[in-house]
Amino acid sequence: MITYTFSARTTSIGGSQARRRKSYNRLNVEQAIACYVRFILLHQEAFNKLKLLAVSNLSNSSFILFLAKNISSVQINN
Repeated sequence: MITYTFSARTTSIGGSQARRRKSYNRLNVEQAIACYVRFILLHQEAFNKLKLLAVSNLSNSSFILFLAKNISSVQINN
Protein backbone atom coordinates (compact mmCIF):
# COMPACT_ATOMS: atom_id res chain seq x y z
CA MET A 1 0.00 0.00 0.00
CA ILE A 2 1.25 3.49 -0.84
CA THR A 3 0.31 6.45 1.33
CA TYR A 4 0.74 9.97 0.04
CA THR A 5 0.84 13.03 2.28
CA PHE A 6 0.01 16.32 0.61
CA SER A 7 1.37 19.63 1.75
CA ALA A 8 -1.18 22.24 2.80
CA ARG A 9 0.08 24.94 0.49
CA THR A 10 -2.31 27.65 -0.55
CA THR A 11 -2.42 29.84 -3.60
CA SER A 12 -2.86 33.58 -3.26
CA ILE A 13 -4.03 34.81 -6.62
CA GLY A 14 -6.68 37.10 -5.20
CA GLY A 15 -10.29 37.00 -4.12
CA SER A 16 -11.72 35.52 -0.97
CA GLN A 17 -9.80 33.24 1.36
CA ALA A 18 -12.12 30.39 0.43
CA ARG A 19 -11.16 30.77 -3.22
CA ARG A 20 -7.44 30.93 -2.42
CA ARG A 21 -7.48 27.86 -0.19
CA LYS A 22 -6.90 24.61 -2.01
CA SER A 23 -8.74 21.56 -0.78
CA TYR A 24 -6.68 18.43 -0.20
CA ASN A 25 -9.57 16.38 1.17
CA ARG A 26 -10.03 14.47 -2.06
CA LEU A 27 -7.79 13.37 -4.88
CA ASN A 28 -8.27 15.44 -7.99
CA VAL A 29 -6.58 14.89 -11.33
CA GLU A 30 -3.62 17.15 -10.53
CA GLN A 31 -2.97 15.43 -7.21
CA ALA A 32 -3.19 11.99 -8.78
CA ILE A 33 -0.61 12.98 -11.39
CA ALA A 34 1.56 14.46 -8.66
CA CYS A 35 1.40 11.14 -6.80
CA TYR A 36 2.85 9.30 -9.77
CA VAL A 37 5.51 11.94 -10.36
CA ARG A 38 6.69 12.02 -6.75
CA PHE A 39 6.74 8.23 -6.64
CA ILE A 40 9.00 8.20 -9.68
CA LEU A 41 11.28 10.90 -8.31
CA LEU A 42 11.71 9.13 -4.96
CA HIS A 43 11.85 5.55 -6.21
CA GLN A 44 13.85 5.38 -9.43
CA GLU A 45 13.97 1.57 -9.47
CA ALA A 46 10.18 1.50 -9.86
CA PHE A 47 10.32 3.84 -12.85
CA ASN A 48 10.53 1.06 -15.45
CA LYS A 49 7.78 -0.98 -13.80
CA LEU A 50 5.32 1.86 -13.46
CA LYS A 51 2.92 2.37 -16.35
CA LEU A 52 2.78 6.13 -16.67
CA LEU A 53 -0.83 6.30 -17.76
CA ALA A 54 -1.39 9.91 -16.77
CA VAL A 55 2.13 11.32 -16.87
CA SER A 56 3.03 9.92 -20.29
CA ASN A 57 0.34 12.04 -21.91
CA LEU A 58 1.71 15.30 -20.52
CA SER A 59 4.35 17.13 -22.49
CA ASN A 60 5.01 20.00 -20.07
CA SER A 61 7.63 18.65 -17.67
CA SER A 62 7.76 21.89 -15.67
CA PHE A 63 4.05 21.47 -14.95
CA ILE A 64 4.70 17.92 -13.76
CA LEU A 65 7.50 19.08 -11.48
CA PHE A 66 5.27 21.84 -10.11
CA LEU A 67 2.65 19.25 -9.19
CA ALA A 68 5.26 16.98 -7.64
CA LYS A 69 6.23 19.71 -5.19
CA ASN A 70 2.74 19.58 -3.69
CA ILE A 71 3.43 16.18 -2.16
CA SER A 72 5.44 16.31 1.02
CA SER A 73 6.08 12.61 1.54
CA VAL A 74 5.53 9.13 0.18
CA GLN A 75 5.30 6.05 2.38
CA ILE A 76 5.29 2.53 0.98
CA ASN A 77 4.03 -0.34 3.13
CA ASN A 78 4.54 -3.84 1.76
